[in-house]
Amino acid sequence: MTVVEPVVAGRPGHGVIPGAQAQVDWGDVGKLLAHMDIPKVCSFHMVLSYSRDQFCCFTTSLHLLTFFDWHRRTFAHVNGVPMAIVYAPQDSRGPPRHPV
Repeated sequence: MTVVEPVVAGRPGHGVIPGAQAQVDWGDVGKLLAHMDIPKVCSFHMVLSYSRDQFCCFTTSLHLLTFFDWHRRTFAHVNGVPMAIVYAPQDSRGPPRHPV
């Protein structure tokens, strides 16, 4: 696996070519749907560095297959696969987790 440094893209075409890179962020939305007996919700967000096209999924599962499915859905949405994906650093707690 190649480690790629993130490219700051303030506007299309600034420092990155089309299709070169995307950034992934994930987060803990918390007890947003607790009133519906859904204890925890997490989000997956991918942004293409050049066009700034983005895709977001919300889920209650953090299984590896779900993580791969989020990627598959994003690639279908943007009609392609970027050459590199940068996973945004998380704070000291790391990515959201809950027992599987």
